[in-house]
Amino acid sequence: MEYRNLGCNTCIDPPGDWWGAQVFDISDNQRVSMHNEDKCTPASQVGQWYGNTCATAGNTALRSVWIACAGQRR
Repeated sequence: MEYRNLGCNTCIDPPGDWWGAQVFDISDNQRVSMHNEDKCTPASQVGQWYGNTCATAGNTALRSVWIACAGQRR
């Protein structure tokens, strides 16, 4: 899955499992977290990065991606 120019405080939650995600065209101080369950729940977070990123799933498929507002650390 590839996502560009997304708003902040946004949960991307397409149907089904996917094994990688790319997030582009966001600022370097925006946090991106990947989740292995739907709806970007905190307990399902499996990784986080800042700014543009490309990530692949580990043992479980990815199900959602959260993009925080710039400077938001939690």
